[in-house]
Amino acid sequence: LRHKVFLLSNDLEEFTGLPVMGQIPALKLRKRDQFLPDLQDNPVSMVNEAYRNLRTSIQMSSITHEPQVIMMTSTMPNEGKTSHSLALALQYGALKRKTLLVECDLRRRTLNRYFMEQRASDRGLVSVARGDVMIEDAVVKDALPHCDLLLGEKTSINAADFFASEQFTDFIAVARTKYDQIILDTPPVLVVPDA
Repeated sequence: LRHKVFLLSNDLEEFTGLPVMGQIPALKLRKRDQFLPDLQDNPVSMVNEAYRNLRTSIQMSSITHEPQVIMMTSTMPNEGKTSHSLALALQYGALKRKTLLVECDLRRRTLNRYFMEQRASDRGLVSVARGDVMIEDAVVKDALPHCDLLLGEKTSINAADFFASEQFTDFIAVARTKYDQIILDTPPVLVVPDA
C-alpha cells in the first residue's frame, strides 16, 4: 500500500476480505459532550442517517437471526468507539427496542463522563456480574430513549480476567433475557487484552 489510510470502502473490503457495515462522516465538534446533544437535536442529519444505515446493516447481517449482542471497539483510544456505541444505542432506541449499553472499558470509563450526573449508584457492571446488585438497581434509566446504561465502576480486578470469567458470561445470558439489544463499549484492541 502506498497510503496509510483507506479512501474508499471498496478498498477496505478488498484488503480485509470483510464487508464494510457502514461509513460514518466525521463530525466537527470541539468537545466530546457536544456529540450526544448534536445527534438528538438533528435527527435527520447525515450523521444520524449514517448510523441508521449501520443499524440496518447489522440487523440484516445474518439470514437466520438478528445479532442481539454487539461489541464496539477500535484499534486505539480516541477513535470514536464510545460515540459510535452511544449513537447506535440511540438508533435502536428509536425503534423502541429495549436496549442496554454496557461500559466494558473498566480502565478509562468514558461513558461515566457522559452520564455521571444521572448515575444513581456507584455500583456498575462488576457488581451486577458478581451478583452483588440486581441489574435493575444499577442501570441509569431515561438517559437515552428506550435505553438503559450499565456503567463501569472503580475496581481492582483484572479486567481481562473478568471478561473471560463465567460471571461475565452469565451476566450476558441474563441481559439477553431482559433486553432486545445489548451494546458492549469495549477498550481498544491494541492497547489492552480486555476486548
